[in-house]
Amino acid sequence: MAEARYQLADKAPLNGWLSAGLDYTLAHNLTRPATIDPLNDAEPTRSLRGYYAEEPLTLSHLQYSQATPLGSHWFGLAYAGLLETQYAGIGAELLYRPFASPLAWSLNAAHVHQREFDEPFGLRDDNRWTGDATAYLYPGNDDAFLLEAGLHRYLGGDTGVRLAATHQTPSGVNVSLSSTFSNAREHNITPTLTLSIPLSLGQASTAPTLRWQALDNDSGSVLQRRECLFELTQERRVQGLW
Repeated sequence: MAEARYQLADKAPLNGWLSAGLDYTLAHNLTRPATIDPLNDAEPTRSLRGYYAEEPLTLSHLQYSQATPLGSHWFGLAYAGLLETQYAGIGAELLYRPFASPLAWSLNAAHVHQREFDEPFGLRDDNRWTGDATAYLYPGNDDAFLLEAGLHRYLGGDTGVRLAATHQTPSGVNVSLSSTFSNAREHNITPTLTLSIPLSLGQASTAPTLRWQALDNDSGSVLQRRECLFELTQERRVQGLW
């Protein structure tokens, strides 16, 4: 993976930036899924196998984002472009996060098009609305644990709940487990496990990440956004500094 970011300005409300990413697949045993339902001849809502199988070099994202404070404890974010490997579009997020509070709320909505498998800037006719209302909570007196609960309209048009828990060790290692529950099929549960380990390389630092998630699924699919207001406003959670 290679990522780049260019800050257009450093003063609100003109704090916009461009970000881009490239993924290169060294080796895989993937094949593009023909269909998930031969009767309907339909691609899965989430079919990342097709993108990784078609081309080893993938433009994972290329987008413009702009964030600004909207008043006391309120923040706004707008974004547009190639939002992730499979979807492009436009969206906006609103966050309420009081200073030093363990609790925050956000609303996010996006209109997205599915990207072509073998054309970096090509879009398919498939388009949809997706979004969520999410609550964030630090249950303790420090930042060791973060709990998330959200109501989602998923990429397949189904609705449901996403629950996530993240634990950060004193050394900076992050372990996150999330599950999505969808009404598309009975007892549909899609888990994702992420492990991030910070490393220092001279003057630079990085955090290699291991992720286990479904590459193909037709319900409970969440847009993999690169920018999130809760992460951008982490300085407002000052409890962990005391």
